[in-house]
Formats: sequence, C-alpha cells, structure tokens
Amino acid sequence: MAIEPDKAAITTLSKQGFGLAANPSGTGSRLYLAAALPGEEVSYHLRTKKAGVLWDVACQVENPSPHRVAPKCASAPGNLPCEHSLSLCGGCTLQHLNYPEQLQLKHQRLVELFAARELYPDRWEEPLAGEPFGYRHQARIGVHRVAKKNRLLVGFRENLSNRITDTARCEVLLPQVGHLLEELASCLSSMDIAKQIAQIEVAGGDKGTSINTHFCGLI
Repeated sequence: MAIEPDKAAITTLSKQGFGLAANPSGTGSRLYLAAALPGEEVSYHLRTKKAGVLWDVACQVENPSPHRVAPKCASAPGNLPCEHSLSLCGGCTLQHLNYPEQLQLKHQRLVELFAARELYPDRWEEPLAGEPFGYRHQARIGVHRVAKKNRLLVGFRENLSNRITDTARCEVLLPQVGHLLEELASCLSSMDIAKQIAQIEVAGGDKGTSINTHFCGLI
C-alpha cells in the first residue's frame, strides 16, 4: 500500500538551494526540500531527520513557480513527478531554477555576506555569467562497486545519501569527463584493483584534462 505524501508550502531558499518550509504539518520543525522553489506547495516523503531538522526531496508540485524549468540532467532533483526510489544526484541543487534567477540568488547571497560585515558598496555590477552547463572543471567524484548491480558506479553522491548516483553522464562537469561517465566506469572496472578505488579527481584547463585516481586500503 502506497504511503500518502505530506505537503508543505515553500517560503524561501536556503543557502544550499533547498526550499525551506517552516512548521510543516504542525511539527514545529524546519523542513528543507530539494527541488522546491519559493511560492510552491509541494508533496514529499520524509527521508531524514537530524537535530530537529527535516530533509527530503519534493516529489510533486501543486503550483509551479514561474521560474521553474526542467533540469537538463536526468538525475538532478527537479524532474517531476519524482519517484521516492530514484537515484537523485546531490552534485547540484538548482537545475530546476532558470539561470537568470540562479545568478540573482547568488548575487543576493553575496550582498548578505557583505552586509553581515557592515560592508555596503556604492554600486553593484551585474553578475558575470558564463555557460550554465559544462562549467565545472575541478571535482572529486566518488567510485564504488555495487555488488547487487554487478558494476562500478562513478559519479557524485546521491542527494541526502552517501551512495554514488547511478547516472550515465553529468551535465555540469566539463564534457570531456561528464559525458563519458559510463566509459570511465568501464575503464576503471577493468583494473585489477578496481575495488580499492575510492574516488577520482578531475582537473581541466587550457592545456588539457587530468584524472587522478585515489585508492583506499593499499599498503
């Protein structure tokens, strides 16, 4: 029997890009929801509670924000409706928010940081904008062999979990790596010490891209 989801009204975004709802269902707690935007009423299944704070991922939206867009990445939070069992990537949290609003959100965060230190510039320039995808040239990516799936997974951690996201590609990583995660996993799994690979470190620049492998349990 399917469990009916709870509902919450989102009032603002947290610094990490989670939708924030105060006192959901009269619990007196704060609720942080991935894939939720201010002004929306969303449905969710509670996943995690830590120190009185509730964490989850929105699975359905009643009244979508005018700033909501469909994420480019199939594994990103924000692809709705969302099944509770899906492997959702925690590598980025705002693909469901259109890019101009993402820039404004980050700009407002910078203004708040300055104000907290009593710094008030006479004028703010417009935020610098680049490509919204393929921009991340440095990253540490998890690697783990999953026995039940009988294969090696390469990717960022799942949202609200330490497990590796089961995904074929990453849209925010530079394409030379992000679009070849399956091929990279196949290459790493062919190594005799594949089980000892804990993560890889990616660094891209004008002269090329390097991938460094980190091992665990080797003496």
